[in-house]
Amino acid sequence: MLARRTKLDELAARAGLPIETLRQLLELGVIEEGPEVTEEDLAELRRVHRLISDLGLDHEAVLVILCMRKRMLALQREVARLRTELHRQRRPDRVTLWVEAEWSDS
Repeated sequence: MLARRTKLDELAARAGLPIETLRQLLELGVIEEGPEVTEEDLAELRRVHRLISDLGLDHEAVLVILCMRKRMLALQREVARLRTELHRQRRPDRVTLWVEAEWSDS
């Protein structure tokens, strides 16, 4: 338990969140405990902090927003992939077309 408390203390200090908020987010499943905390994780925690402190949202609303954000980012990646594929299909290959024709000097 002491190790978990120390990790939460460190995480709270790095993210700028109260320890109690981190505990609640852990219980709700908004965040998960792991061996390493990445910069992306810290950015997510800061996002959570802004949603709670600046907008006054409760933890359940934050969870909904984070899920919608993840889905939106996945959709944006899919749209970018499809655009790339479409561009590749529309790109004319360097093919020379020969057309045979007869000339008439009338």
